[in-house]
Amino acid sequence: MILVVIAGLFISSCQAPVDQYKAEADDYAYSAIEKKWDEKFGVKANFKMKDVEGGEPNILPEQVIGSDGILTIPEAMILATANNRDYQLEKDNLYAKALDLRLVRHLYEPNPFGIASSTYTDTEDTSNLTTAGTLGFSQLLASGGTISMQIGEGWVEMLSGDFRSGLTRLFSATIEQPLLRGAGREVALEQLTQAEQDLLYQVRSFNHYRRDFVVDVISRYYSILELYEKMNIAEENHNRLDIIDWKTNALTEVGKVASHELEEIEQERMIARDDLILAKSKYRQALDEFKLTLAVAPEMEFKLDRNEYLALKTLEPGRLGFTEQQAIETAMALRLDMANASDGIIDSERKVRVAADMTRPALNLVGSVNQQRNPDNTHTAAYSGGATLDIGLDRPIEEMEYRRALVTLEQSKRNFEERRDTVSLEVRSALRKLQESYDRYGLQIQARDKADKRLENTLLLLHYARANTRDVLRAQKDAYDARNAATDAVVDFAIATLEFYRDTGVMQVKPDGMWQTTDIADKKPLPDDLPVEENLPAIEPAEKQLQTEETGDPLKIKTTFEDNDQSEIMRILNNISDSLN
Repeated sequence: MILVVIAGLFISSCQAPVDQYKAEADDYAYSAIEKKWDEKFGVKANFKMKDVEGGEPNILPEQVIGSDGILTIPEAMILATANNRDYQLEKDNLYAKALDLRLVRHLYEPNPFGIASSTYTDTEDTSNLTTAGTLGFSQLLASGGTISMQIGEGWVEMLSGDFRSGLTRLFSATIEQPLLRGAGREVALEQLTQAEQDLLYQVRSFNHYRRDFVVDVISRYYSILELYEKMNIAEENHNRLDIIDWKTNALTEVGKVASHELEEIEQERMIARDDLILAKSKYRQALDEFKLTLAVAPEMEFKLDRNEYLALKTLEPGRLGFTEQQAIETAMALRLDMANASDGIIDSERKVRVAADMTRPALNLVGSVNQQRNPDNTHTAAYSGGATLDIGLDRPIEEMEYRRALVTLEQSKRNFEERRDTVSLEVRSALRKLQESYDRYGLQIQARDKADKRLENTLLLLHYARANTRDVLRAQKDAYDARNAATDAVVDFAIATLEFYRDTGVMQVKPDGMWQTTDIADKKPLPDDLPVEENLPAIEPAEKQLQTEETGDPLKIKTTFEDNDQSEIMRILNNISDSLN
């Protein structure tokens, strides 16, 4: 009978499709991951590999980029989440850790086995053919013990000799339970407990990575828009110098400007042309590198949405609803790397107890039963029970492992302290950078406006021979630098805001790859005498329908005047000249 069962199982295993094993592994792995995934970690999305049911497939740029060829931030996040190779590697690592848990958990499940054999034996007196089969299982118990059972059946066919052919059946079972060393759930389930913790750590690390990933992709997007704006500013600077050259030529013809001053303008035009060439090169190189982040072909052509940059310029910070200390406390409560570091101490403390248990004497209870039916239909049975004692006279390995566990515990404590200090430093730095970038943002915007106004005034003075071309060129250079600095400040402020959300742990990744924020934990009303601070703005992606901002051109000034305007013009010129001096 047993041989028949083994034969049936063998045929069944040969016919089992390999895809079934893959599907079972996938179901187990993602079921285990979802059980470890707390809703506080983030939304359960974009964590499955591509070749599993429900996994995120590859997305082609043509599927998300509209007919206008413009890639928005949400579309960029969809592409990056679906295709980025580093992101896919993180998903692979998460899946592999779940498989590790499956292997460890299998040790604590019944492990069945089935073995069949057939042997031909030929001696001087006899020859026989022996066929045997065994079915059974073994299992580690949560109490630290082990249990095994097997049923065997063998048929001996005598081909020659005086012995009779016949069937033999055997049943045996053994159980062993430690009472000292290795006894108890904590010690016996150590491997399983650590595997469960490792999967939890990996789930947290994956969600921590997702936040870093969102900030990295959006920061790259903003940085490319910054380069695009600088390219436009460089082109505008070159065009302005062309207009200045044209205006100066006109003034030279009427004797208001010396001819040698045109050479200075020509030199500045050459420098502006060089700046434009470099700006275009930097923009195109950054855009191609961004394509690598999105895992799209470098030859794929698209543009980023300039409305996203224009939306940044509308941010209106207000008052912070929390102090620096509250921000740090929030990070300590919400940062997933802090949770891993904290649980690492608990794991190390448990390992110390397990290692200490291994240094104790071993006292095990053992019981077994064996029953056999012989070919002549006689039965034999044997029952045994007893205890084994190992007083542990030689334990150098266990003693060293215990000492090593103590060292690891101290390392875990230091790692936690270092992580705590690092998180505190990151939050303080992020808040400081946010405040600094906002202050610079306001100053640079004012400086840009003043530089544009100064250029307009200087051009007006040049028209009436109250300024020379060097004054105009210096004003144009200052306006050019101020516009670049203002662009830097706008983007730096947006990126600093994202990094602050990430470093405090309030950033939550949404299913579409974008993000949202939660409130700072334990927010308390601020006292009335607390200095006013700026509030964090909500950076949302701009809609494509947003109209392009129209910027004024200081070169578009009035060049012809009516007679009744002369007195007012001269008064303005005198005021401008006094202010410049």
